[in-house]
Amino acid sequence: MNNSRKRNISKGTTKGKLAAAKKGYFIGSVPPFGYKKWKRDGTAGMNPRILQIDDNTAQAVLDSFESFAEGDVSYRDIANDLNEQGFLSTLNKPFTRETVRQMLTNPVYIGKIPYGRVGPSVKFLFSGKHKPIISLDLWEQVQLIRSQRSNINQINKK
Repeated sequence: MNNSRKRNISKGTTKGKLAAAKKGYFIGSVPPFGYKKWKRDGTAGMNPRILQIDDNTAQAVLDSFESFAEGDVSYRDIANDLNEQGFLSTLNKPFTRETVRQMLTNPVYIGKIPYGRVGPSVKFLFSGKHKPIISLDLWEQVQLIRSQRSNINQINKK
């Protein structure tokens, strides 16, 4: 396959994913912890994906956000708590500091679909067709605390 054809296929795939995200469909391959694998919604064409709340794990997501917002708990503390309860991450591995950080920065939990994500920053954020697990108020509180802790860590490093 020549390079021009590869670029055209890549552009088409990117356009398709962006179009699906704009419509509120989950475009990832593995749903975030707290959600089940998508169900088909019956539309013609792409068969877009809609996340479904997983009743077995959604409460653990909510508890993780609330613990972080209420107290002086770290990502590692939350990971240890989830592991002690017997939960595994979406990759079927124990939770780590990093998987908890990813959870607490994932806008899917407030009913959004991120697109163009690089680390914690997102190029586009669209309203999802799925139900949120946490409230926008709780999300904003957690992001504020994360920001404050990050600023304190930067000052302490100097």
